[in-house]
Amino acid sequence: MHNEKVSVEKVSMKKRDESKISIKFSAAVAVLSSAVLVSACGGGNAGGADDADQTVTPVETIALDHMSDDELQRSAANGSKQLRSGISDTQNFVTQSDLIANMNDSGAADGIAAMLGMSNDNDNTQAQNVASADLWADAGVDALIDLSLGLDGNADFTREGNSLFIDPDDAALCQHELLSADATAEEQQFCELMVSDLTVRIDGQTEEAGNIHYLYQDQALFNIAYAPGEVAYKMHLDGLYLVIQKANAIDPMTFDNIPEVFSGVFELGMKINEDDSGAMIVNINSPIAIADNEEAFDLNIAASDLLRFEYNDAMGTASMELDAGAAALSFYDGVLYDFVSPGSTVRVDLLDNGERVSVSKLGFRNGAITISLDSIEMLRMTLSTFGFDVGANGSLKLTGALDFNFMLSLAGDVFNQGQGGVSDDVLNLNLAVGAPNGARFTPQDQGSVKLEDAGPFNVDFSASSDEFSDQQNFTVNQGECFAESMDGNALFSQVVCP
Repeated sequence: MHNEKVSVEKVSMKKRDESKISIKFSAAVAVLSSAVLVSACGGGNAGGADDADQTVTPVETIALDHMSDDELQRSAANGSKQLRSGISDTQNFVTQSDLIANMNDSGAADGIAAMLGMSNDNDNTQAQNVASADLWADAGVDALIDLSLGLDGNADFTREGNSLFIDPDDAALCQHELLSADATAEEQQFCELMVSDLTVRIDGQTEEAGNIHYLYQDQALFNIAYAPGEVAYKMHLDGLYLVIQKANAIDPMTFDNIPEVFSGVFELGMKINEDDSGAMIVNINSPIAIADNEEAFDLNIAASDLLRFEYNDAMGTASMELDAGAAALSFYDGVLYDFVSPGSTVRVDLLDNGERVSVSKLGFRNGAITISLDSIEMLRMTLSTFGFDVGANGSLKLTGALDFNFMLSLAGDVFNQGQGGVSDDVLNLNLAVGAPNGARFTPQDQGSVKLEDAGPFNVDFSASSDEFSDQQNFTVNQGECFAESMDGNALFSQVVCP
């Protein structure tokens, strides 16, 4: 990019005190944040052919020789800025739609709250405040997009057919408010060196659809795919890794440590319709892997269609589906921690204008969630996939067998390493909850719950250590009622049905 006259060697050899290092780190983060906010999807690998994108509907590419450079830039800018309206529409639906209001007022919400021992006070004040916040505008993202696409500033351009290659104005980018208006000359130098390796390519497909590629050192950093009513932002951690390495090349004290592995691709997409409906999609397109040998840190997350939220306010329906892939995390902090998850799924549907709630696919994939310390398993949790429907009267009916198991083993010597006279006692907790498919839990007067249609409902709990042992087994059969135990000696107690 521009302004290569600043000497990297001169900057990197300067001695800086702790406060200046902090300022430099903030500047680097600001540059990375700028890239994230204009981040991108749909589009392709490092300067090569476009990869297939499922969030934005593929279109047939036509010749765009009739479009000027400025028209191509503005089409790309307008397409990428659709993310703001998608986020705003989703916020408005979640906080202000008739569907959500009806659900809050219905017995379904009261039933779920009762099952969880919570009150449903219908206070939407905080949600309204969230909806009124416009982080996009506050961060000046529109202006940042215009700068990165060369609509503002003194950018250089090269046109080849439908493609426009852009070398943005480094100085203008680094004067954006995300860096701060009162940046010092040293911070400005650092920022300009950072963004000097950033280039942008617009690949137009039609007058209103295409892809934007943000490349760092000619490698994919962010991509944006856009079409009328659709936009997807995709971030490449491999490209972000190059940004981090560049920051430390300029000043080795910018980051305390850089991982050896930093890879993966994730995506945020929006579909915006004109009939009070839309969708938000979050995907992990390529497995995420972060490894730092010095810090003994290792994170791996499998590719998955992580989250999909769809709503139609006019039809009175909404759904949210989570489909998380397997994940593993390990790190060392006096002891070695290992977290392993087989992945989890859940789908929630709001039906009949919020009067009914249906939950399905709730559970872990094949296997258990575990946490181990120094290779000793401390926690194990399993949940077989099941579902339930919540009716307008607040009743909850299982649409699959409930089978939940939880084990926790806390050792004093693991957490305190035997120091300070701490006991090496081990506390063991076990919990198992089960109920058959078709069991219905119906709230009754005075806070009790009646089991109908199928049974039994079982809760088995045990706790033990060197000093005590406690075991509780609770069973309620079809047609019987139960409530939370009030004496503190049991989880539930059987009561006479009203």
